[in-house]
Amino acid sequence: GFLDFGTALTIQPDGKIIVGGSVRTSESYGAMGVVRYMPNGTLDSLFGTGGKVITDFGTSDDDFVNDITVFSDTRITLGGTAQPGSAVFTIVRYNPNGTVNVTHTEDYIGSVFDAAVGLAIAPNERNILVGQVQSSGTETASTAVSCYDIDTNLDLTFGTSGWVVTDTGS
Repeated sequence: GFLDFGTALTIQPDGKIIVGGSVRTSESYGAMGVVRYMPNGTLDSLFGTGGKVITDFGTSDDDFVNDITVFSDTRITLGGTAQPGSAVFTIVRYNPNGTVNVTHTEDYIGSVFDAAVGLAIAPNERNILVGQVQSSGTETASTAVSCYDIDTNLDLTFGTSGWVVTDTGS
Protein backbone atom coordinates (compact mmCIF):
# COMPACT_ATOMS: atom_id res chain seq x y z
CA GLY A 1 0.00 0.00 0.00
CA PHE A 2 3.03 2.30 0.21
CA LEU A 3 6.28 2.19 -1.82
CA ASP A 4 7.43 -1.32 -2.78
CA PHE A 5 10.27 -2.02 -5.19
CA GLY A 6 12.35 -4.90 -6.48
CA THR A 7 16.14 -4.74 -6.46
CA ALA A 8 17.20 -8.34 -7.09
CA LEU A 9 16.10 -11.17 -9.36
CA THR A 10 17.01 -14.78 -9.99
CA ILE A 11 15.44 -17.74 -11.75
CA GLN A 12 15.32 -21.17 -10.12
CA PRO A 13 16.33 -24.24 -12.15
CA ASP A 14 12.60 -25.10 -12.47
CA GLY A 15 11.93 -21.73 -14.14
CA LYS A 16 10.27 -20.04 -11.15
CA ILE A 17 11.16 -16.35 -10.87
CA ILE A 18 12.21 -14.86 -7.52
CA VAL A 19 12.21 -11.10 -6.96
CA GLY A 20 13.45 -9.44 -3.77
CA GLY A 21 13.46 -5.86 -2.61
CA SER A 22 12.01 -3.59 0.00
CA VAL A 23 8.35 -3.28 0.90
CA ARG A 24 6.90 -0.46 2.93
CA THR A 25 5.01 -1.77 5.92
CA SER A 26 4.17 1.78 7.03
CA GLU A 27 4.80 5.29 5.75
CA SER A 28 8.00 5.51 7.77
CA TYR A 29 9.89 2.24 7.22
CA GLY A 30 10.19 -0.86 5.10
CA ALA A 31 11.11 -4.53 5.37
CA MET A 32 12.73 -7.13 3.13
CA GLY A 33 10.24 -8.55 0.70
CA VAL A 34 10.42 -11.49 -1.68
CA VAL A 35 7.91 -12.80 -4.19
CA ARG A 36 8.02 -15.92 -6.33
CA TYR A 37 6.34 -16.23 -9.71
CA MET A 38 5.57 -19.28 -11.77
CA PRO A 39 7.27 -19.42 -15.20
CA ASN A 40 4.05 -18.02 -16.74
CA GLY A 41 4.20 -14.91 -14.51
CA THR A 42 1.48 -15.78 -11.98
CA LEU A 43 2.30 -15.66 -8.26
CA ASP A 44 3.35 -19.04 -6.82
CA SER A 45 0.62 -19.77 -4.26
CA LEU A 46 2.82 -22.44 -2.62
CA PHE A 47 5.39 -19.84 -1.58
CA GLY A 48 4.76 -17.79 1.57
CA THR A 49 1.31 -16.20 1.64
CA GLY A 50 -0.03 -16.05 -1.88
CA GLY A 51 3.51 -15.97 -3.31
CA LYS A 52 4.83 -13.23 -1.00
CA VAL A 53 7.01 -13.14 2.13
CA ILE A 54 7.98 -10.14 4.28
CA THR A 55 10.88 -10.29 6.74
CA ASP A 56 11.20 -7.32 9.07
CA PHE A 57 14.23 -6.49 11.22
CA GLY A 58 12.77 -3.61 13.18
CA THR A 59 11.00 -0.30 12.86
CA SER A 60 13.86 2.19 12.73
CA ASP A 61 14.63 2.30 8.99
CA ASP A 62 14.36 0.39 5.74
CA ASP A 63 15.61 -3.15 5.13
CA PHE A 64 16.73 -4.01 1.59
CA VAL A 65 17.33 -7.14 -0.48
CA ASN A 66 20.24 -6.57 -2.84
CA ASP A 67 20.95 -10.07 -4.15
CA ILE A 68 19.40 -13.55 -4.27
CA THR A 69 20.89 -17.03 -4.60
CA VAL A 70 19.25 -20.46 -4.77
CA PHE A 71 20.92 -23.56 -3.34
CA SER A 72 20.75 -26.88 -5.18
CA ASP A 73 18.03 -28.06 -2.75
CA THR A 74 16.01 -24.90 -3.72
CA ARG A 75 16.56 -23.06 -0.43
CA ILE A 76 16.54 -19.36 -1.23
CA THR A 77 19.04 -16.96 0.31
CA LEU A 78 18.65 -13.18 0.28
CA GLY A 79 21.57 -10.88 0.94
CA GLY A 80 21.20 -7.26 1.79
CA THR A 81 21.08 -4.64 4.45
CA ALA A 82 18.88 -4.51 7.52
CA GLN A 83 18.65 -1.57 9.85
CA PRO A 84 17.55 -2.81 13.28
CA GLY A 85 19.31 0.27 14.69
CA SER A 86 22.25 0.81 12.36
CA ALA A 87 22.82 -0.70 8.92
CA VAL A 88 24.26 -4.26 9.02
CA PHE A 89 25.07 -7.05 6.56
CA THR A 90 22.09 -9.41 6.46
CA ILE A 91 21.34 -12.93 5.21
CA VAL A 92 17.88 -14.49 5.20
CA ARG A 93 17.44 -18.10 4.11
CA TYR A 94 14.00 -19.39 3.18
CA ASN A 95 12.80 -22.94 2.79
CA PRO A 96 11.36 -23.80 -0.64
CA ASN A 97 7.82 -23.02 0.66
CA GLY A 98 8.81 -19.50 1.78
CA THR A 99 9.07 -20.12 5.51
CA VAL A 100 12.12 -18.57 7.13
CA ASN A 101 14.88 -21.12 7.69
CA VAL A 102 17.34 -18.75 9.38
CA THR A 103 18.20 -15.05 9.58
CA HIS A 104 21.51 -13.52 10.48
CA THR A 105 22.76 -9.96 10.76
CA GLU A 106 26.41 -9.06 11.20
CA ASP A 107 27.88 -5.71 12.12
CA TYR A 108 31.56 -5.11 11.32
CA ILE A 109 33.28 -4.17 14.59
CA GLY A 110 33.86 -0.45 14.86
CA SER A 111 31.70 0.49 11.91
CA VAL A 112 28.80 2.91 11.87
CA PHE A 113 27.28 1.82 8.56
CA ASP A 114 27.45 -1.57 6.77
CA ALA A 115 25.69 -2.18 3.45
CA ALA A 116 25.82 -5.54 1.66
CA VAL A 117 25.13 -5.35 -2.07
CA GLY A 118 26.21 -8.74 -3.48
CA LEU A 119 25.79 -12.38 -2.49
CA ALA A 120 27.29 -15.59 -3.85
CA ILE A 121 27.40 -19.25 -2.85
CA ALA A 122 30.88 -20.77 -2.71
CA PRO A 123 31.37 -24.41 -3.85
CA ASN A 124 31.38 -25.54 -0.20
CA GLU A 125 27.96 -23.83 0.27
CA ARG A 126 29.36 -20.92 2.25
CA ASN A 127 27.59 -17.60 1.67
CA ILE A 128 29.82 -14.71 0.63
CA LEU A 129 28.50 -11.15 1.08
CA VAL A 130 30.22 -8.08 -0.37
CA GLY A 131 29.51 -4.44 0.27
CA GLN A 132 30.88 -1.51 2.21
CA VAL A 133 31.64 -0.63 5.79
CA GLN A 134 32.20 2.83 7.18
CA SER A 135 34.23 3.08 10.35
CA SER A 136 33.40 5.47 13.13
CA GLY A 137 35.06 8.87 12.65
CA THR A 138 35.62 8.50 8.90
CA GLU A 139 33.73 9.92 5.95
CA THR A 140 34.78 7.22 3.48
CA ALA A 141 33.77 3.59 3.24
CA SER A 142 35.89 0.50 2.62
CA THR A 143 35.04 -2.54 0.53
CA ALA A 144 34.08 -5.46 2.76
CA VAL A 145 33.65 -9.18 2.15
CA SER A 146 32.22 -11.46 4.83
CA CYS A 147 31.78 -15.22 4.79
CA TYR A 148 29.13 -17.40 6.48
CA ASP A 149 28.87 -21.15 6.91
CA ILE A 150 25.91 -23.18 5.65
CA ASP A 151 23.94 -22.22 8.79
CA THR A 152 24.73 -18.50 8.13
CA ASN A 153 27.09 -18.19 11.11
CA LEU A 154 30.09 -15.94 10.49
CA ASP A 155 32.95 -18.17 9.27
CA LEU A 156 35.77 -17.11 11.58
CA THR A 157 38.36 -18.98 9.45
CA PHE A 158 37.80 -16.50 6.59
CA GLY A 159 40.04 -13.41 6.57
CA THR A 160 40.20 -11.80 9.99
CA SER A 161 37.34 -13.10 12.13
CA GLY A 162 35.13 -13.66 9.08
CA TRP A 163 35.84 -10.37 7.29
CA VAL A 164 38.20 -8.96 4.68
CA VAL A 165 38.06 -5.16 4.58
CA THR A 166 40.00 -3.25 1.94
CA ASP A 167 40.40 0.51 1.88
CA THR A 168 40.15 1.44 -1.78
CA GLY A 169 40.79 5.13 -1.19
CA SER A 170 38.55 8.15 -1.07
